[in-house]
Amino acid sequence: MHARHILFLGIILFSLSCKKKTEEQPPLPQAPPVAKLTFPTNKEGSTGTVLMIEGENFAEKPADNVIKVNGVQVSHVEVVELKPLTGNKTTRMLRTCIPKGAKSGEVTLTIGNNTIELGGLVIKEYTSDGKWKQVADFPGTPKTGLTSAFVINGKAYVGLGGKATTEEYTDTYFYDFWEYDPSLDKWTKKADFPGGNRNYFISFAIGNKGYLGLGSRDDVVGSLGDEFQKDFWEYDPAIDKWAKKKDFPGGRRTKAYCLSIGNHGYVGSGLNVAVEVQNDLWQYNPIDDSWKERAPFPYKEAFAYGLSIETPLMMSTPSKGYLMSSELADLWGIKYAFWQYDPLTDKWAQKSTFIGINSKNGVISATYDVMLTFGFSLGGQVYVPMLYYDNLSKTWYPQLFAYDEGAGNWTKKPDYTAPPQNNVTFSIGNNAYVGLGPFQKDLWKFTP
Repeated sequence: MHARHILFLGIILFSLSCKKKTEEQPPLPQAPPVAKLTFPTNKEGSTGTVLMIEGENFAEKPADNVIKVNGVQVSHVEVVELKPLTGNKTTRMLRTCIPKGAKSGEVTLTIGNNTIELGGLVIKEYTSDGKWKQVADFPGTPKTGLTSAFVINGKAYVGLGGKATTEEYTDTYFYDFWEYDPSLDKWTKKADFPGGNRNYFISFAIGNKGYLGLGSRDDVVGSLGDEFQKDFWEYDPAIDKWAKKKDFPGGRRTKAYCLSIGNHGYVGSGLNVAVEVQNDLWQYNPIDDSWKERAPFPYKEAFAYGLSIETPLMMSTPSKGYLMSSELADLWGIKYAFWQYDPLTDKWAQKSTFIGINSKNGVISATYDVMLTFGFSLGGQVYVPMLYYDNLSKTWYPQLFAYDEGAGNWTKKPDYTAPPQNNVTFSIGNNAYVGLGPFQKDLWKFTP
């Protein structure tokens, strides 16, 4: 072989060797995390209580942020960002929950080879003597999206919603359906919803039947809005079967609100196929399977900020319906308005201003991030749990408020101990049940 050929071959082999070594170089080490446990502020909680960890240098992949409570690793982690209404500074946080089996002790965060201590946590398991008691876990797959819940003859029916993973939120929706019997504290699998997988739908009960429809499917290929649905179904628990009913006449809709008052159901608002906010209201009569348009919600702009769209906060008593709306009051805060719908007069009326934390005339300062994720009614009162994060003091405030239908005013109740983010809420007898928050299977019973 000629010398120049040998030299050329040597150069090639040397180049390949260098390339291989370059490819095998390990990634640069990640900077050690800097973090602190900011919620619960009193450093006390029970199984399922949300943990919020604020800091920097978190791993981009949620599962790579390994959090343990006294050596017991949590089952999931979210990386979230809180953006204030004013200013550009974003607060980066890890969100998880106290795992089952954890005892009082140190909370640690491990990323790669770096482990830091976040402080001690006191675990208090609440018993039936308290206002909140944890009951049987949901046996299905944990959900991130909204989940159906209606009550028939003392039993709750729960299902559908978005899928949860330990990695990230996904667009995978479900059609599973379950029955919860509080007398036995037991879950039973029922017939799947036949309308396909579904999220951001509506559901309610009238008499001995349940109704479910609208929302979004993730198996529809097309333009934005094509996945929105208008179908409407009836569920009969006596025979565990579904029956197709007349479509919702307002067109395909997602993130609508719904109510059940007396012998009728009410559906409205949400987003249409053009992803435009709606403020209409329709009444459903199960006797003749008919729809009738009713008085629209009087203030469409109140939906634009997102509370009643992104997190429907609807409650009803036997004779009235209630809706919590939100809007930007000014550059300094958000106004939460409380509305009552009377089906006898077909009229909306704004009721007593919601008090909230440090609010003035219903306006909550923009220094707070507010989570209103569920509401329920019991004994003529409407309950609204709220979770506040003060961007100035870096403090969380879990609070519970109740609206008395007879007196027409709000009162502050003892702070709640159940997890603050929940996708399901229903009332049976003298108790309310909330649970199945993001990634969670836990269900909690509230006795006022």
